[in-house]
Amino acid sequence: KLAWTGDEYGIAWTDQADLTNEVYFGRISGVGEVQDGQVRVSSLGGTSTGPSLVWTGSEYGMVWQDSRDGNYEIYFARVSESGELLGDEVRVTETDEYSSYPSLVWTGAEYAVAWQEGSFGSTEIYFARLASDGSVLGDLVRVTSSDGDARAPSLVYNGETYALAWQDSRDGNDEIYFVTVGGCF
Repeated sequence: KLAWTGDEYGIAWTDQADLTNEVYFGRISGVGEVQDGQVRVSSLGGTSTGPSLVWTGSEYGMVWQDSRDGNYEIYFARVSESGELLGDEVRVTETDEYSSYPSLVWTGAEYAVAWQEGSFGSTEIYFARLASDGSVLGDLVRVTSSDGDARAPSLVYNGETYALAWQDSRDGNDEIYFVTVGGCF
């Protein structure tokens, strides 16, 4: 995943450099040169994949799915403009289900994340607002409630409202669904 700062790109990816899938961060100049400061963001102990990255104007925010606790949960971290980790990782979800495929946005004041959650039954789409340090603001919101699987959310913020699209099989075949999710609450 890429994020543009106005001068350079931040990039997040999954790599097996430490013999397990972990999430990494690096920087690329505006002309495509890899910069110093690549860093492993996720902690060892499970499989970490599926990062989503945004630029806030002063730092990067990142979410990913991580199985260190036995099932996939969504974690959040902040990375400085120069590529250093800021503070500790924050666990966003705490369920017995699998939380995966996160999509992160920055509003100018807070983050928001959407993800799919489920196990061997149906999967549903959830949404949460996060403070600038990654802590959850308010309640987690279940966006979908259907007989099929809702997967692969994509979240944006248009300056007033969050908009969310996802793939859903409630009608027997996969279709794309869309909904707006309130303003900045």
